[in-house]
Amino acid sequence: MPERRLAEQLAKDVGRILDRLVDREEFAAEIERMGLHPGSVVNEVARDPAVLARAQVEYEPVNHLWDRMTAHRQARPKAWPADWQPTVEDVRLLYGAAITFFVAALLDLFVSDLLLSRLVEFAVLILTGAAIAMLLFGLPPSVRTWLRWAVDHVRLAAGLPTRWWEIQRELRDEVLIPELRGWLGGQANPQFSTMLRLRDASGLMIPAGQGPLVPTAAVRACVREINRGTSAAVGVAGSRGAGKTTIVDRAVRNEFTDPERARVLGVLTTAPVRYDARDFVLHVHASVCRAVLDELSSPDGPRRSDSRRHWTRRHRLYQLRSTAWTWLRGLIQCAAILVAAFCVIHLGWRRDGDAVMDPLARVVPFAESFEKQPREVISTAPLQGLALVALVFLAAVTVWIAVRSFAIPLFNGLTSAVSAFVDSRLKRKRTPAEAALCAVARQQLRRIRFLQTRTSGWSGKISGMGGIEPVPTRSTANAEQPLTYPEVVERLRDFLELVGDVLITTRLSAIVIAIDELDKIADPDEAHSFLNDIKGIFGVRHCVYLVSVSEDALTAFERRGMPARDAFDSAFTSMIRVDPFTLGESQRWLAYRAIGIPKPFIWLCHCLSGGLPRDLARVAIAVHDLGETHRSLGEFAQAVVSADITDKCHAYVHAARQLADQDDGIPAVIEFLIGMSNEIHERGHGDITWKTVSAGASPGGIRLRSEIDCYLTFCRPYSKSSPTMSASTSTARTPRTTGGQPSNFWPRSAA
Repeated sequence: MPERRLAEQLAKDVGRILDRLVDREEFAAEIERMGLHPGSVVNEVARDPAVLARAQVEYEPVNHLWDRMTAHRQARPKAWPADWQPTVEDVRLLYGAAITFFVAALLDLFVSDLLLSRLVEFAVLILTGAAIAMLLFGLPPSVRTWLRWAVDHVRLAAGLPTRWWEIQRELRDEVLIPELRGWLGGQANPQFSTMLRLRDASGLMIPAGQGPLVPTAAVRACVREINRGTSAAVGVAGSRGAGKTTIVDRAVRNEFTDPERARVLGVLTTAPVRYDARDFVLHVHASVCRAVLDELSSPDGPRRSDSRRHWTRRHRLYQLRSTAWTWLRGLIQCAAILVAAFCVIHLGWRRDGDAVMDPLARVVPFAESFEKQPREVISTAPLQGLALVALVFLAAVTVWIAVRSFAIPLFNGLTSAVSAFVDSRLKRKRTPAEAALCAVARQQLRRIRFLQTRTSGWSGKISGMGGIEPVPTRSTANAEQPLTYPEVVERLRDFLELVGDVLITTRLSAIVIAIDELDKIADPDEAHSFLNDIKGIFGVRHCVYLVSVSEDALTAFERRGMPARDAFDSAFTSMIRVDPFTLGESQRWLAYRAIGIPKPFIWLCHCLSGGLPRDLARVAIAVHDLGETHRSLGEFAQAVVSADITDKCHAYVHAARQLADQDDGIPAVIEFLIGMSNEIHERGHGDITWKTVSAGASPGGIRLRSEIDCYLTFCRPYSKSSPTMSASTSTARTPRTTGGQPSNFWPRSAA
């Protein structure tokens, strides 16, 4: 579709969807409260460049389908060549078609009323089909080419509205609803109310990795790396819960690809905590093979796992069995009803000396007389009237069973078959190079999974009674040995280069392979070894690797050149830092999910989560769950912090019990934690009586006590009334140690 026309159609669709959205209760009430006009809101949001950019990304599949239809229309062949001269065979076929049509017409006109009418109708159909075939083969080949083109064009035109409707629904749910929430939240005057009143809090239940993405500095850096057009190995570093997985997942799902570039082939894998480098590279190789097969079979569809593929095959089998059983059950039920109807007929119309089929001939005349004179017929033959009513009921039941067991499944099956056929025709046809790539991907996927063994040979025997049969007895067996690790790496690099050579510039713009969870490897030495082992797969043309690593890796990369070079410095071309949300980014994240959250609640959510999106999502769920019963800021803060302190008390008690045999002061810590949990359950954390507890002497006890001190110092500002603390407690905001013992931060008196 031309860019200007696409922009006009996109703006029209965005405006139409926004017109319907502003009438929803969630948005209409907020617009009325703010004193805005719905039309002005629609115009402002529809003209927002960020909204139009995201909408354009959502509309890319429709644009591709429109471009395919335009290219197909431009490739329209000539239906009739101007210089066509029929050959002798063409003339014979055309005459044969005309004669066949004439014979079929004569049969249909003059022989259709005879006893063999059904047979004649079948013959007419056969002759008509033969005449059409002879006509097509007798005409120029360009006519057949034009007919194939016309059928394909109709299928493309029929699939465009369906795809357009699906994209409009995704545009509404994924782009316009969050953007409208965010725009209204930004236009509203800052609310400093300490009362929480949300009209619609369902958006707060959206997980952290789903929904609109806040455009942070890390997201913009990842967008630049994906669209740079060169091979790269990029480390994505940050603390746990900062959103590394979300960024790499969105990257492989083509959400960071520039609309002017072709889509990318995305592969997402997870680094094992306990790894074997050879097995992991084989896993990456298999994942790339499956992604290539999915791309060439369904470019716009989701990537399917092995479980999903197996489920699809088994689902088709069981669906076929279920349909067959439904038909068989319907046949059995219809047969039973026919038997019952036959019995009713014999009870009502059988006479002495009748044959078995004689009562059937009396049913129709009786029904005709009943239709004309029902009262007289019922008065003279009441038993037969009841039998006729029973037959009508059985006929209605038979029709209902036939519709339920045969008509509905047959209609659903035909609809699914037609839809699958249309979808298959709408798919872009593979070129010979792409078909060969599919075969290579399947072959390599089988080779990764199985060790192939081939055996060939001869056999012979010596028969008894002096008979000897000289048959060769030699045999040979060829077994393919497992590849060594360098060969595994070389095969993967070679396959990635092949995929790039075949698909880049025709279907794709790059191959993005994301390796997630590398920061979950606890031992830094193991993480270094793992990266050293797999970095041989980096540096392939058209390939961009995104690897989520820990903050230690970021530190080592940024210090490159100062100490000796390490694995992180030599493996990565660049590093992306994923920082926690700022207060403004947390506010925007919440504004995408709910309208009308007051500023104090946003500040509280940001402080409780520390700006980590994962923890911010948990606090948002707490806002959703507790917002109905704890509307004031103080009640909500107490409820959230009390629940968190209770959970932490249980965790610290479990950790302290493991140190009870090593430290005499641990039982007092356990007693304090249990007492605190009980008081929170009874009175809330703002009314706790804090007690002094002596510190433990072992290193584990000192560390545990320091953790508890720091956590309670963090939670204390959220109390309804801060406890009175001693001088040593109030002046120390961070743990200090004196002689190996932590300073006493525990409150001494009651609140």
